[in-house]
Amino acid sequence: MPNRLSDREYQEIMNSPAVQRKLDERANAIKAETRRRIKKVTGGTAQSVVVVDELRSDGVLVRRVGYDLDIDEAGPYYEFGTEDTPAHPALREAAKSVKGAR
Repeated sequence: MPNRLSDREYQEIMNSPAVQRKLDERANAIKAETRRRIKKVTGGTAQSVVVVDELRSDGVLVRRVGYDLDIDEAGPYYEFGTEDTPAHPALREAAKSVKGAR
């Protein structure tokens, strides 16, 4: 039976500089690819794609890529569509296209 990591060991590995650098690289790649995929009219929706650091309840620092509604409210409407407008899943497709992202 394989040895299991303690919660503390898991936190130390996941919060290590090497893992955090990789998370930054992938999150920034997803952000850049999402911005590239968005059709630009004013540029506000593309600029609203941001990377946010978040500390999970298990003590692991993760990155979230998404739309900042304070910058531009259109992101979710663009991504998921509306009753009158089809979806343009730029963020979802960008996440799929970046190697190692999920």
